Amino acid sequence: MIETLAHKASRVDYRLKQLRALQHEFGAANALHGLYGKIFDETNAPTLTVTNPLLDHPLSLRRTYSDMWGFIEVCRNKDYAIPDQLMNSVHKKPIVDLGAYIGNTAAYFASTYRHSPVVAIEPLMDNYELLKANASAYAGQIATHKAAVSPNKGKVRRVPFGANTHDKMLSGFLPAADGNEVVDVDTFTPQDVVNVVDGQDIGILKVDIEGAERYFFDSPTIGELLQKTGILLIETHDQWVAGCSDTVHVASTEAGMQLSPLGSRTTMYVASALQ
Repeated sequence: MIETLAHKASRVDYRLKQLRALQHEFGAANALHGLYGKIFDETNAPTLTVTNPLLDHPLSLRRTYSDMWGFIEVCRNKDYAIPDQLMNSVHKKPIVDLGAYIGNTAAYFASTYRHSPVVAIEPLMDNYELLKANASAYAGQIATHKAAVSPNKGKVRRVPFGANTHDKMLSGFLPAADGNEVVDVDTFTPQDVVNVVDGQDIGILKVDIEGAERYFFDSPTIGELLQKTGILLIETHDQWVAGCSDTVHVASTEAGMQLSPLGSRTTMYVASALQ
């Protein structure tokens, strides 16, 4: 019982820290609006335009908790900033963003690695429209695809996670079983990812797909994709789909990658040749 209360207290403390960060970045009114939407409903939120020294162009986002916090993760917490000694290994190589959301990470990658093409893949239409708008400022450097990732071609179902089913960030697109409600969206398999970069070596493969990594990294073709990847940056979601971290770790190490410290919520695997 004491552990449960301590866990709840830690979560409350974390949320308060998040709220303070949102208030510092976006002001009290926007922070409270985002928190209200997080609890009740995030639909039809107005759009904000924000700037940051890490981004070459202004970024459009919705006045929602998820959009604003996603911006903080990328531009303030620097969740995808790799060690300096690895940055040269990305130069001119394609970067693939699986679960690109509204384009905050794609914009960060395009701004940080100006000579690397960025492929951004996002399945949810509302997010994808904003992703396209944010990508357009980068003059073709960011190519967008409305698709979900999947271990193989076939139907997928959208599974909302978290307390608010309207949250446009916390949705996993998982392989559909008989009887599941499916969504009409294209799918990208590991082989499709290899094909979309014309078989080139990938500088960074970023993955944030809300639990779908459990299935994607269990694909029989994941090995080829990972063997072509220099740096894997991934957020796993065992709290929603059991076995995510273990599946990712097994697939990555079998492909010759090594788990490396990063200092953020993101997990990093690096090809042995870059160690």
